[in-house]
Amino acid sequence: LGSWQIPSAHSIVAYARWDVCPGGEDGGRLVEQGRVFESGWSKHVADEVKELLHAFSQIIKRDMHAERVALLALLDGMASAPQRAKAPERSLASHLEGYEGSVQLYVSHVPSLSSLAVFCQFLCCCPRVRLSFAYDDAWLTCCGVPRHEATGR
Repeated sequence: LGSWQIPSAHSIVAYARWDVCPGGEDGGRLVEQGRVFESGWSKHVADEVKELLHAFSQIIKRDMHAERVALLALLDGMASAPQRAKAPERSLASHLEGYEGSVQLYVSHVPSLSSLAVFCQFLCCCPRVRLSFAYDDAWLTCCGVPRHEATGR
């Protein structure tokens, strides 16, 4: 992550943790104790999952934002859960609706409108999962510490 950079898709990071499980089913619990996500294309995530969270189509590509990458990682884990394989006739949307739990997300800069839309789409896919998020203004702070203090100046 290194030294301060002008906030951009490449310098903004997300920190996410979650604890979710399919409601009323044994097993299948997904827990992430905390991980930093950087921007990226989420190449390992199935296209079916990527279709669930659409970023706005703008001049600047928004589909690689770190917060979307984090939520796609979670949705991919949920879509790959053994419970889904046990009921192949069940749609992905129906499978995701059954999850409950919580997701905590921190973004190192103010979320864009596109990111807010991604949050809303996530909540539509997983209405029983509580999403909490916090953010900083990367122009002024780094993880809640004034930028000049974070760099030791």
